[in-house]
Amino acid sequence: MLLIDSNEPDGIVKLLQQICPITVSNLNQDNMSDYWFAGHNGTTFQFSRKQAAELIGNIDEAERQLADYYNQADKNYQIVEGIVSPNRLRMKGAAIPVDSHEFDK
Repeated sequence: MLLIDSNEPDGIVKLLQQICPITVSNLNQDNMSDYWFAGHNGTTFQFSRKQAAELIGNIDEAERQLADYYNQADKNYQIVEGIVSPNRLRMKGAAIPVDSHEFDK
C-alpha cells in the first residue's frame, strides 16, 4: 500500500493506482511527506515532491518541511521536478527563459 498526500496531482494518483493499492490522505497535516510506503522487510520510506521553482523560491521552507517529516520514516527522499541551473537553458540553439515556463501542480 502506498499513501499519497491529498494535495498531490490526480494524474500521479491515477498512474500509481495501476501498479499498487493507493490511499489518499492528508499526510502533510500529519507531518509526513507526499508519498509514504513500507517495504517488504518493514523499512518505511517517504518522498517529498517539489518543483524546481518552488524549491528555489523558498529553500528554507523546503528544509523545514524535511526536518519536520524526517522522523516519520526510516528513509527520506526529496524529488525535485524540473531543472535547477545557474545558466540559461538552451533548446535548439535558442535561449529559453526559465521563468517563462509555467509549473502546473
